[in-house]
Amino acid sequence: MNARRLALILPAAATLSLLTGLGLTAGTARALPAHRRHLEQKQETLAALRDFRRSLAGETSARHAFEALPTAPAAGLRQMASASLPGTQPQFRPSDRTDLAGGWTRTRVEVTLRDTDLPGVLRFVAQAETERPPWRLIEFDMTSSERGGRAGRVTLLLEAVERSNP
Repeated sequence: MNARRLALILPAAATLSLLTGLGLTAGTARALPAHRRHLEQKQETLAALRDFRRSLAGETSARHAFEALPTAPAAGLRQMASASLPGTQPQFRPSDRTDLAGGWTRTRVEVTLRDTDLPGVLRFVAQAETERPPWRLIEFDMTSSERGGRAGRVTLLLEAVERSNP
C-alpha cells in the first residue's frame, strides 16, 4: 500500500471509530435510566428476600425450640378445674382439632362454668397456661350472676398445641 492511500484511510478509519464510539455512548446513556430502575428493583427484591430469610430463621429457631420440648400431651383440664374450682361442675366441649404443619395438632376446648367465682376462674386459667405444653386462653365471656358479687357464668375457649405423633 502506498503512503498516500494509507494517509487517507487511517483518518477515515479513526473518524469512523470515533463516530461509532460516540453513537454507542449515546445509546448507553439513553438506556441508563431503564437499567438503573431495573437494578433498583432487583435491590429491593433482594432486601425483601433478606428480611424474609431473617424472619424464616427466627421461625425456624422457634420451631426447633418447640420441637425440643417434651412430647407430653396437653394436661387434662378436668383435673385442673377440680383443683382450681372446688365445688364447681364445669362442662367441657371439644371445639376444634386441627392438624398443623410438621406433625403438630391444635386442640381447642370450650369450658363452661355456671355460677362460679371469678378468682377461681383466674386461678384455673393461670394454671392451664403454666402447664407444658400450655393451654392458651383464646376467648373469655362472663355473664354476671343473680347472686351478685364476683360470681357469674363463664365460658372459656382454651387452645393447646401438641405433637400429633410423639
